[in-house]
Amino acid sequence: MPEIALNPEIVLLIFLPPLLYDAAFNISSKQLRLNLPTVTTLAIPLVFFTTTAIAACIYYLLPEMTWPIAFVLGAILSPPDAVAATGITRGLGLSSRTLTILEGESLVNDTSGLLTFFH
Repeated sequence: MPEIALNPEIVLLIFLPPLLYDAAFNISSKQLRLNLPTVTTLAIPLVFFTTTAIAACIYYLLPEMTWPIAFVLGAILSPPDAVAATGITRGLGLSSRTLTILEGESLVNDTSGLLTFFH
């Protein structure tokens, strides 16, 4: 199978924005503002905690792994996918508030993950 080389900047500029826009388009901005404290409390600290936990596990499981690379891997793996969360929760019959919190958290998770990755 041929190796495909894809520039990460292309993914960030072309593929990621439409996916996030689609997920954000379905959220009520009024509901998101009302639930913003819950969304940010769940999203930001948990992504940083998960990033650190993954980095520690990788660092101690793979002796050749350095801390910076372990944290980069943790930042890549820690945020859940906003598009997957939206697709999974649509047919479950959850309350509007719960859906808003889950979808909003998924969108903020991506931002937290990107900030961790680029920091």
